[in-house]
Amino acid sequence: MNNISRKDKLNKRHINRAERCCRPIIYNNGTGDLIDTWRGGTCFIIKWSYGLRKRYFIITALHVISNRLTKTIDADSLDKIRILKRRITRNREKLTDQDWVSVIAYHPIQNVEDYIAIYDDEDVSDVAIFEADSNAFDGDTDVFKIDVRKIGLDDIHVEKEINIRKCFLFLITGYPEAFNTIDYEKEGIVLDQRSLICERANINDNGALTEVRVTNPKPVLFPINGFSGSPVFSAYDGVTKLCGMVVRGGGPGNNIIRFLRISAIIPLIFITAVNSEKIMMKEFKRRKRKYRKIK
Repeated sequence: MNNISRKDKLNKRHINRAERCCRPIIYNNGTGDLIDTWRGGTCFIIKWSYGLRKRYFIITALHVISNRLTKTIDADSLDKIRILKRRITRNREKLTDQDWVSVIAYHPIQNVEDYIAIYDDEDVSDVAIFEADSNAFDGDTDVFKIDVRKIGLDDIHVEKEINIRKCFLFLITGYPEAFNTIDYEKEGIVLDQRSLICERANINDNGALTEVRVTNPKPVLFPINGFSGSPVFSAYDGVTKLCGMVVRGGGPGNNIIRFLRISAIIPLIFITAVNSEKIMMKEFKRRKRKYRKIK
């Protein structure tokens, strides 16, 4: 990443934060029991704040999860999805249960057909919104904080739509499947984060989606379609902010990535937060009571 930051003049501090906020997903469990475990993909965490309340939404591409399942996402499959709690900064042979966060809810997009019709593109529906417990993550340094009261105003974490459209330089970071697997000999889950520097491929965006071309590394020597669900960051006016999520990658030269802009994702989170507020508050209280009894 040092070579990338020098060549493309990106702020190294901003790059480090972007990498911290990116998370791998696994399916089955993260306790070291590797039977039938697969390394699922990449996601990022939104800390949805309003007053003293907070909720943690886990955002990824829907096909990252659904392509791995032979059935729809239900309570049984939901219980087997794990998100890395914080970025692992040193090599470890085995991750324990304390390294992973459980998913407690899945919020499917409502009226999917109508949403697709607005943009006339099926890729806008390739979004999965999961939720973790309200105390699942520590602090604000490894998540993207969105204050509901300030949506539409300048935000230190999320880029404005008008600036995304003006931006030509982008950073993508994630856990592509080509480098993330299971080491059965050591009985460990191998995690290897990779990053890409991209430039806008088309001047005109299609609805809510933007296509970018990888410029570093060049050529890319591994399949970039493994970046699905990864966060995308704009580098507009010297500041790196969250601007979208990868929905597909590839192309004849294995160098084109398509991402859904954050301006299309935030409304989905807003609707999800409003519609699920009462039921999730009850669930959080139930879990707190259960924890107290166990303790």
